[in-house]
Amino acid sequence: MDTEKKIEDEKPAPPDFEKEYRLSTESRRQWEFRKRFLAAYWDKYDEDRLLCLARSYILIFFIFK
Repeated sequence: MDTEKKIEDEKPAPPDFEKEYRLSTESRRQWEFRKRFLAAYWDKYDEDRLLCLARSYILIFFIFK
């Protein structure tokens, strides 16, 4: 599993995170946390890996809170 930071192919955050990435099952609070996570690490990992990490972050944060 490759978890190295992204060096090439850096791209800015997409203009509409909510339209592209919000899950219909997420509460507003969960989405706000996940959106901040995505924005903070958008240029560090490839998109698929980052989406996976963001979902894991939310699960851990809300389950073990």
